[in-house]
Amino acid sequence: MTNEELLKIYFSNKHILQSQPWGEFKTLMGTKAVRVGIAQMTLHKVPLSSFKVGYLPKAKPVDLDLEKIYEVGKKENCISVKLDVPHTNENFKFQNSNFKLVPGKPVFAQSTFLLDLTKNDDELLSGMHEKTRYNLRLAQKKGVAVKIYSSPDEPGAKTALEEFIRLQRETARRQKFFVHPDHYYRTCFDVLSEKKMAYLIEAKISNSIAASWILFRYGDVLYYPYGESNYEYRSFMPSNLLMWEAIQLGKKLDCKVFDLWGAADDPNDESDPWHGFTRFKISFGATHVKLAKTCDLVINSYLYNLFNLGDKFRWKLLRLIK
Repeated sequence: MTNEELLKIYFSNKHILQSQPWGEFKTLMGTKAVRVGIAQMTLHKVPLSSFKVGYLPKAKPVDLDLEKIYEVGKKENCISVKLDVPHTNENFKFQNSNFKLVPGKPVFAQSTFLLDLTKNDDELLSGMHEKTRYNLRLAQKKGVAVKIYSSPDEPGAKTALEEFIRLQRETARRQKFFVHPDHYYRTCFDVLSEKKMAYLIEAKISNSIAASWILFRYGDVLYYPYGESNYEYRSFMPSNLLMWEAIQLGKKLDCKVFDLWGAADDPNDESDPWHGFTRFKISFGATHVKLAKTCDLVINSYLYNLFNLGDKFRWKLLRLIK
């Protein structure tokens, strides 16, 4: 399909973060999800206070009723509501709003890569970088074994999930970034796999974990939100084979688009900290897409400014500790 058709399918598909099962999962994690018209918003408590911050991720612009969002936010004692990457391209802007909308700090990357899953295998392989095809065959030749789990009740699934969590922690320590607590991933996989919306895919060398990903599926789209690899086995190229098997899974599930979930805004900027995984994703022939910018709907201006100052201090402190 053309890039225009690819984007049309992707943006017309309700994002998984706007799905009811995702709201159920977040509520189980202690972050209440509420409906605001068609859209879904989660409520995040501000520590040491009775206030909250609303978060409305990846909703279609047509589903964003600012008046209702403001009313629900005020009723729930929210300081503000973050509208993080409305589900459309970078050209979108709210027009003639009577509400206070200001640029906000994004939660997710504001660019992504989309891969056309309607192509056949030969077309997909020919669209890859030559080195990527070589690494894929190298992983197969070296005996990298891939296993996909669709339920925590499958034999070996619980062990595989704990291995994913362990690898996630190790990678976070090595690269000095933050990850969710362990029970987040366990609950996420339990809730979403029950709805046939989550898959755990792992690559092994003999009996050792080499790479592990969690994938989501919702509607016509397969998502790649979480994935780590074992640095010790990098020469086996396990992630290349995982990507290929993930593509095959998406095709088997009749998905039309694979959202590789996050990229640098400029794929050619080697100074960007996300350049490494951006280069990996683009090597599979995916299309780079810039999304609309995050904005905050301010409900209490004084507390909003105070909260942002506190949040900046908190992140500086966390980075020093890390």
